[in-house]
Amino acid sequence: MKKFFCFIYLACLVLPLAAQDVLSLDSCRTLAIANNKELLIGRTKIEAAADMDKLYAVDVNRIQRPRQAFFPLFRFLRKVVKLRKSGVPMPRIPAVDTELCNHCGYCVKHCPAGAIAKGDECSTDVEKCIRCCACVKGCPQKARTFDTPFAALLADCFKKQKENRIIL
Repeated sequence: MKKFFCFIYLACLVLPLAAQDVLSLDSCRTLAIANNKELLIGRTKIEAAADMDKLYAVDVNRIQRPRQAFFPLFRFLRKVVKLRKSGVPMPRIPAVDTELCNHCGYCVKHCPAGAIAKGDECSTDVEKCIRCCACVKGCPQKARTFDTPFAALLADCFKKQKENRIIL
């Protein structure tokens, strides 16, 4: 019995020493990073599970299409067709006033198509531009404009604003 306790005692002394030799600083660092990632994933899962009672499934096919009044839409389409037939030149890309542009880079950051290059903010790639006007809407200097007759048509034909809808 005495030998058994001596064996256990020696094993308890030798095992921690062997474990210290195996783990280096780099292996401890990688273990800590892995454990932190697992803890972060677990924490996000717990937070998501706590909010699950607020969420519910939505059948997208059952969502009603927003109603649009017929006559304003018809007027708008008629005017668009008339405008196209008249041969009025349509701008292809937003225009830039080089005197107002201070090359802040806002348009470069907010262009979803990547049509504006950093350092060359005064030119827009016609092939990449999708005419979303994100650069025009947010330019702090108001150096970018997109003079299209459609803006005036939209304002003229659709005076009443639609109600806001949030779909999750």
